[in-house]
Amino acid sequence: MTNYLITYSAIGTIAAIYFFNTREIIKDQSLSARAAVSAILGAIWPLAIAATIYDVFTKD
Repeated sequence: MTNYLITYSAIGTIAAIYFFNTREIIKDQSLSARAAVSAILGAIWPLAIAATIYDVFTKD
């Protein structure tokens, strides 16, 4: 169970950092910055799913 907590807390921290860093960029830039944000966030969640599946299948 601690593996899940560590995994999700790390993913949540990374997502929060990206969100708060890119929120200031969105205020200044146009839709291109928003597309970059969605691409970054879109790359995080498959990694989260893959880490969860890896945890499930490597548990004894």
